[in-house]
Formats: sequence, structure tokens, C-alpha cells
Amino acid sequence: MVKLYCAVVGVGSVFPVDIDISETVGDLKDKIKEKKPGLTYFDADLLKLYLAREGDTWLNSLDADIEAVKAKKFSDRIKNLMQEHLLLDATWSLNNDAYFGDNLERVDGDIHVLVECPDEPDQVIKYKRKCVILLHNYC
Repeated sequence: MVKLYCAVVGVGSVFPVDIDISETVGDLKDKIKEKKPGLTYFDADLLKLYLAREGDTWLNSLDADIEAVKAKKFSDRIKNLMQEHLLLDATWSLNNDAYFGDNLERVDGDIHVLVECPDEPDQVIKYKRKCVILLHNYC
């Protein structure tokens, strides 16, 4: 079991999530939703997760960029870490070497994951409509 610190960008929240390192990014999304029940208007699979790391260095809770996240602002550094090609794949294990590996050593102040919530309620509604239509067609 590891403790990953997550920062919800645009919400201004930093919090820990306890998870087994062999679980997947999809499992982490579910745990984030469990931990933050206020994120209710969308399903966990719509969360976008990014590593809060530049090279081998994790962002730190005292960094000005994390302070900006807490103030619900996006710095250029945070935007650079949240590019589409850096999006964590829901099917990959957290212990994949490209993510956390098997031997994550947590240091006080480390932030591990940047969390982006869907900010377009219309997008969420369209997604849910598609699911209802698909379910209706199968019933």
C-alpha cells in the first residue's frame, strides 16, 4: 500500500489516497471519487490524471505552482504537465516504470498526481445520454 498525494486542478484541493501500487490508474480514479464525494456530477472514468513530476522530481506542496493550484489557478508549469500525450492510461498499473515503479519512496511534501475534472457539464450530459441510449438499445 502506498500513499499518493493528489492535487485537483481548478478545485484547489490536495489530499492523500491510499492504494496498492499494483492497482491500475482506473482504480486510482475510483479511489479519488470515493475520497472526494463532492465531485458528484460525473463518473470516475472522466477524470484525467497526470504525473506531477518533471524528470525524476515530484512537485512539492510548497512550490508556488501548487500554491497556485490551491488558489484555483493554472501556472504554465502545471499546464505543461497536463498535456494530452502525458495523460495516464486507465488500463496501466501504477507500478509501471513509466509511472511510479515498484519502489515509490514518498517524501514529505511530494505531490504525485494532478487531477483534472471535466469542466463542461454539457460534455458530461452528452456522455450520460450516450450511455442511456446504448443501454436502452440493449434492453
